[in-house]
Amino acid sequence: MSKIHLLALLVLISIHSFSQSEDLPRFDLENYELPKAIIIQTETINKAELKVNIQNWLDGYYSESELLKCQYSEDTFYITALAHQLLEVKNLTTDLKYQLNISLRDGKYKIEVTSLKYKYYTEYRTIANISLIQDEDIRRDLENSRSQISIFLNELNQALVKFILKDSEDW
Repeated sequence: MSKIHLLALLVLISIHSFSQSEDLPRFDLENYELPKAIIIQTETINKAELKVNIQNWLDGYYSESELLKCQYSEDTFYITALAHQLLEVKNLTTDLKYQLNISLRDGKYKIEVTSLKYKYYTEYRTIANISLIQDEDIRRDLENSRSQISIFLNELNQALVKFILKDSEDW
């Protein structure tokens, strides 16, 4: 009888540990009020290791045409990048230009979206308070793009987290 109780206890512990799998914080662009930031815990990884891991991730994740600018200063990466043909504005696929700041601390980092711009013909226009946009088609298209941009940013962060955790487990 005690074996059955032990087995039941082990099953309950297994189910409990699987149900507590931690979800990553997510970007949610209910509106385009920037900056938006999330903090990711990386418990056992110190700031120096995070810097190396993030630099390696940047080198592998972005192509030369996508990473427009990357600087590191005072424990923060300042990134300007491009997502080719991510959005659709006035029935034309267009690029999203975005700026990220990734600030490092021991055991965590903060990823912050500070700017979003869409390409309209030859110029980049800031995505901010879209209710002020006069062109109804552009306003509607940007409104409809919020979930797509959120998904893009969350996938980008998820790729970064996987790279950091994978890299810290490889030795």
